[in-house]
Amino acid sequence: PGLDGRAFFCLRIVRPCKHADANPPHRDVYLDRLRNAVNLYAPLAGSTADSSLSLLPTSHQWAESEITVSENGSKLNGVPYSVPTILATKEPYLLTRPNPDEGEVLLFSPYIIHGAGYNYSENTTRMSLEMRLWKKNS
Repeated sequence: PGLDGRAFFCLRIVRPCKHADANPPHRDVYLDRLRNAVNLYAPLAGSTADSSLSLLPTSHQWAESEITVSENGSKLNGVPYSVPTILATKEPYLLTRPNPDEGEVLLFSPYIIHGAGYNYSENTTRMSLEMRLWKKNS
């Protein structure tokens, strides 16, 4: 964590399909410490159309009244998570997998629904650098 206790980055390792390494679908703004940040996802190895981070395009524009969210953290396939999980949405729920090329990153709002980036490859582990950037306080 940084000086103010916020984590700036993590190295995420998502093993192939038999493992539950991915977070459930969520918005980062459900956790106060992640509010007002911009998310950056940089694939390092093993990122493909079957393993990259999943996003729900335009979901950052959806009102909270259109989304059903778990009370607190949740369990998915027996694995506990700290972030409240998206349980249902009013709009159709279709995650996409943008897969940045070498030298590219994804930059997205903490209000966009993301997660559920399971690695469906047979035997390749995905590694990505995930960062959150905040405006510097004066």
